Amino acid sequence: MTNRQPNRGFSPMHTSQTRSLGRPGSVVQALIPVLLFAILSPPSAIAQAFYEDFETDPPCAGIGNQCETFTRTLEGVVFEFIFTEEGDGGDFIWEEEFGESNSPSMNALSGDFDTTTTERIVIKREDGQAFFFESIFLRNDNTADTSVRFKSRIDSIGYRL
Repeated sequence: MTNRQPNRGFSPMHTSQTRSLGRPGSVVQALIPVLLFAILSPPSAIAQAFYEDFETDPPCAGIGNQCETFTRTLEGVVFEFIFTEEGDGGDFIWEEEFGESNSPSMNALSGDFDTTTTERIVIKREDGQAFFFESIFLRNDNTADTSVRFKSRIDSIGYRL
């Protein structure tokens, strides 16, 4: 995989922005509000790990039924999966196999077999909040290249498989 464009959306704290806290005890005092926030915050304010295994078919689908959009609720957060009309469009279909280690999967079916178009699938939170997308398993039985592009509100990263 080659990274086509660097991700400039996140950056560590710059050392030029750090300042001395003075007395040794003031470091602990400075951390108390952070620790209280972490302990007392509702779970939605703290990063959560979600894992979608597609063990069950989405409400719009069933074996052999296709849909352009479906939602999944993971730990109380609703995610939308959308097969857009860009390219030549298409549908999702739930499969009992073909996922990682032949597990259940969502198959993205192109509307037409046209290698000059690019299909676009969007995964987003229904509430519009940001989330980290850590990994995806892609099975491409076709010999053509597959490109994956992750886009945030700030920047995008492209990969070619």
